[in-house]
Amino acid sequence: MVCFDAASETRDLYLVRPDGSDLRRVTNARPGELIRSPRWSPDGTKITANDHRVSGGVIVDPRTGMYEPFVTTEPSAWPMIRPLP
Repeated sequence: MVCFDAASETRDLYLVRPDGSDLRRVTNARPGELIRSPRWSPDGTKITANDHRVSGGVIVDPRTGMYEPFVTTEPSAWPMIRPLP
């Protein structure tokens, strides 16, 4: 599945198969909320994204669309999950 954000008054995350089928909105942003720049976790079970309201971004569950703040030591960095060395 491909994850992308769509620009409008709000920005939500969407999933779609590479052939363009099965388009599904994952998040349901409130007016003015911007959830953007999605990246899959290494195991493919979560998505990290930038949310302009929180420093560092959010972790999104693609099955439910629920998201929670993502803790980072670099507030200006785009959120990303990486395996520990």
